[in-house]
Parts: sequence; C-alpha cells; structure tokens
Amino acid sequence: MIPAIRPEPAAATMRNFGTWGGRLPQELRLRGIHTLEAAKAFLRQHYVGEFNRRFQVPASKCGTAFVPRSSKDLDLIFSLQYQRTVNRDNRVVFRTCNYRLSRSASERHWPSAP
Repeated sequence: MIPAIRPEPAAATMRNFGTWGGRLPQELRLRGIHTLEAAKAFLRQHYVGEFNRRFQVPASKCGTAFVPRSSKDLDLIFSLQYQRTVNRDNRVVFRTCNYRLSRSASERHWPSAP
C-alpha cells in the first residue's frame, strides 16, 4: 500500500520502485557484485550519492512538519491495551487466539487468585 492523498505522490513512489528494481540490479551486475556485503558497500559509497544528485528536489517550504507531543508517556502512546478475563483453565482468548498462562513460582492458579 502506498499512502498518498493525491495520485501524483503515489506515481512518484512507483517510479522510484521501478528505478530501484530496474536500474540497481543492472548496476550490480555490470560491476560484478554478487554478495550482500559488496552490494551494501556499493550502495553506501556510490549509488546513494549519485541517486540523490540526480533525483533530489529541494523542499518547497522551510521548517518542519513535526509538532510537539502532548503526552510524555511514550508507553501509552505506542501501546494498545485490552482487558481480558482468564478462563478456569488458565487460558486467555484474544481475537482468534488462545493463550495459556504459565503458572508462577508458587503454582498459583490465575482464575482463583485474589
């Protein structure tokens, strides 16, 4: 999925994928690069800089689009929390999955725990 409000950015992304998928393998082949390590070195030392020189466009406006976050607790921002009930067999059902809870060191049975 390519998230874009207008079709132009999506088309630009598809052109980039075409460039990377079409041009890059040919560059690697012509240079006799056959290993992952050699390909990474080529990308770092040659390809990325040349790609940026040819295709980079300056920003239309100065500044940043980032806004300060209102909450300081990132654990709350980046988590989904659900309340579940432990069944009598120490299992929890979440969506279509059953999870069996392991017993603690004291062999406590979770459904009957106070």
